[in-house]
Parts: sequence; structure tokens; C-alpha cells
Amino acid sequence: MKKIITLFTFLSLFIVSCTKTEVVPPTINDRTITISATMPTGEESRVSYTGGTSEQRSITLKWETTDKLQLCFVHDGKYFYTEATIVPQSISQDGKSAKFQITLPKGLPTDAPFTLYAVYQQTDEDKSNGGHFEANTAKYVLENNEKSCLTLDKKSETKSNSGIIRPVLKSTQKQVTVTTLKTISFEHQGWIMALHLKNNTSKTINLPEILQLEYHEESSTSFIYNGYPATYLVNVDLSNNKIFSGSAKQDFVLFDLAHSSCPKQLESGKSITLYRWLMSTHTVEALDAYTYPDNAAQIATTVPLKSKEVKNGTVYHLNLVWSENSFEWGL
Repeated sequence: MKKIITLFTFLSLFIVSCTKTEVVPPTINDRTITISATMPTGEESRVSYTGGTSEQRSITLKWETTDKLQLCFVHDGKYFYTEATIVPQSISQDGKSAKFQITLPKGLPTDAPFTLYAVYQQTDEDKSNGGHFEANTAKYVLENNEKSCLTLDKKSETKSNSGIIRPVLKSTQKQVTVTTLKTISFEHQGWIMALHLKNNTSKTINLPEILQLEYHEESSTSFIYNGYPATYLVNVDLSNNKIFSGSAKQDFVLFDLAHSSCPKQLESGKSITLYRWLMSTHTVEALDAYTYPDNAAQIATTVPLKSKEVKNGTVYHLNLVWSENSFEWGL
């Protein structure tokens, strides 16, 4: 699966809201269904993480010919799973809609109601790394390599598409039948942090292997579920939208530059933008940033970034300035 993100001019923030889409009845041929699916669309605007003036900018999600969907059908307490493959020639001119072919799982009745959970996420195709439904549940296990997926368009040379951010989109249709299925209209399950890192030193610097953002103080109510390393799988239960993380540390955002497709150096006066797709509570608490460049002493912020309310489907932009021996949050 792949997600194309088109960027116009210098980026700041966008909000994507879901809009109603035209209902296209599915085409049925024996146990194969052809059904339409749409990406989220809506108004786009700019608001930085720390505030700022409004300004029009845009990022667009589009279908591509290699995309596919993960599907979970629930009927009579039983779970059935399959993948839906895109019909390449069906992609609309604006890239927002396309048709997918679904071969109904064996054992799923064609004449009885069921619930359909659909997920779209780019993965590395390795099921041990997530990117699938957990057996006998409606829990989708997230692809767990987001920590090194820090770009909008640069693929990794070592792993399939691992350099590109991997948002999760979801859709639910309850108590439908094969003949009453509607267009699969996707909505966002998380948001994107765009971190603009500027080299304010007098020389070219080696970018660190990792850059970390962490809550200034621990919270019992505010969490960032998938910000920690890949050791701990995260899943979202589409039946009740509850999120589970195996990590005890859920106030942490890791940027793994060492295994990303980002440049390894940054010239004096230049900036680089690092993107992280995240799932969190609506409130993100005050953040500190720190790293250990070239195995040297820690460079860190002295003043935390203020708490922020976030919304799914939104890109929030932070500015971080790297001075000689410290970080500073910029406006």
C-alpha cells in the first residue's frame, strides 16, 4: 500500500474533514464484489502547533495503483478477513476515489447481515510487524515501523516504502448485506507531527541517529500511543475505537533518523522537516526535545513546548532550532 502526499509551497498545517460521498452500489459477480472507496476530503487551513496566522496550504492523499485494503467481516460472532485489491484504471482524475475488488471470505453468507471494518495503511508486507487484524477480533494491529517513516515521498533503500509516513484510515458499515454495502468512506485515525529542525550553528552538523520528544511531566490522562520504538505493537479496536499499546511509556515520540531515508547531514542555516504519524489522546502535554549528537553530551530544550489540543486528520507544525549546545522551540 502506498500513500501519495502532494505538497504545495512551504508547509505549515492542514486539517482534513470528512465529507459525504456519493453512494455507488457494489457490483456483484458470484462471491466477488467491486466497490468504491474514497479518501477523506475537506477544507485545508494553516495553524502552527504554537499558534500563528492562518494561511492556505494543502496536502492531498491520493490512491495509487498498488494500494489495497485490510477487511474484517463480522457475522454471528465470527470474524472473517480478506484483502481488497484496487482496480488501477478506476482511480479518479483527482485521485480521491477508486474501486476495489473483494473476494468474500469462505464461510461468510452472502444473504445475511454483517459488519464490515475496513482499514487502509501502507505497510512493509511483513505481518510480524503489524499491518493486519488480530485473529478473532476487530482489532487492527498498526504497522510498527513508523518511527523511521519520516518523509512524505522518499522511500527507504532497505525496506519497502519504509521511508514514507504510514497513516491509518478506517471505515465501518454495520448491519449491511452484500447488496446494501455502500461506498467505503475513509476517515483519519491519527494526526501528523511535522518537525522543522533548523541548524543555527556555524557549521554543517551530522544529524543524530535518534531525536526524541517526551512529556515534560508524566500524565495519567494524556497519551501518545505509537510514539515509542517498534518493540511494542499498538492496536485499535474498530468495534469500540479503543487503543491499546504494549508499552508502559506512552508519552514519547521517537524520530529514528538512522534507519530513515532522511539526509544524514544538515548545513549551517538550513532546515529539514521530519514527519511522524501519531495516534494520541486529544490533549498532548508539554514536550521536551533532546538528542545525543555524535555520541556526545545531550542537547536539550530548556523550556518545554506548551500543551496542545490535536485533532485526527491534522498536520501540526513545530519549529526546533539547534544552536551550538542546546535546542530552542521556535515560532
